[in-house]
Parts: sequence; structure tokens; C-alpha cells
Amino acid sequence: MKLNLIKFYALCFNYQAFKNDQRGVTAIEYGLLALSLASMMFIALHGDNGLALAIKIRLGQLATLVNDAVFSL
Repeated sequence: MKLNLIKFYALCFNYQAFKNDQRGVTAIEYGLLALSLASMMFIALHGDNGLALAIKIRLGQLATLVNDAVFSL
């Protein structure tokens, strides 16, 4: 029980030190962040079931709806 309490205090202390750390991130961390963001965007936008295709289809439907509404007047 006492060992778990010591681990808990150590975890809380390290969390507070991590939370209060005001140093900036390094270039390596910026690179990893950019790589992960680019990967997520590629996965979301690419392919037959991608987000870009879904947006294109919906905008086409909207354009057809507006075009029909305007020319029916």
C-alpha cells in the first residue's frame, strides 16, 4: 500500500512538472507533428471512399438542385 502511495505522489509531481513546463517543442517534434497531420489528411481525403469525393458529390447535388430551382422560375 505504501509503495502505491509513493508511486501516486511521484506521478502527480511529474504531471505537475510536465504541465508547468514552458519550453518550446523541438524541430523533431514539429516534424513528427507535420508528418502525422499530413498522414491523417491523406487518409481522409484520398481514395474512392474519401472525404473529397463525398464533398464533390454533395456539391454536385446542391448545384443541380439550385440550377433546377433557378431555371424553373
